[in-house]
Amino acid sequence: DGLSQSLAISEVKSYQPTYICDNAQLSNVNNPNNIPPPSADYLTVAPEYLGGCRFYALGHTEWSDGNGHATGFTTAWPPNSVTLGTPDLSMDMDVQGANEEQGGPTFGAISARSYHPQGVNAMMVDGSVRFVNNGVNGIIWRALGTVSGGEAAQLNDL
Repeated sequence: DGLSQSLAISEVKSYQPTYICDNAQLSNVNNPNNIPPPSADYLTVAPEYLGGCRFYALGHTEWSDGNGHATGFTTAWPPNSVTLGTPDLSMDMDVQGANEEQGGPTFGAISARSYHPQGVNAMMVDGSVRFVNNGVNGIIWRALGTVSGGEAAQLNDL
């Protein structure tokens, strides 16, 4: 997609609560060729937001282990998307299938989040930094998350 058309890093919030489905994948997201659109209802896509997996309150705090919930983000949902989890739907959460060291593909929705009310700062692979608005089209956000999907996002799309 080009160095200026691919995300390298983005802001995330530390101590981000996450449900981690150890030794299991997400029930409805387990095929890389059949990923739900970014406009899909998150509770339908991943009922694991409601529990049933290990609650982990220390997301984005353990950089040394390299797992997605510690060091990464996904473009599953647009920036600062609110995905309420726990049985009473009161906590903005991430969700992840089996940890990477458990083998096989892992799937997760680890959102780019910031304390900026309108979006997140993100660095592109070319080193440029862009402010990406919360209202960015989810398809464009996903396109920025691929390295060779052939998509091209324009600066005014962000």
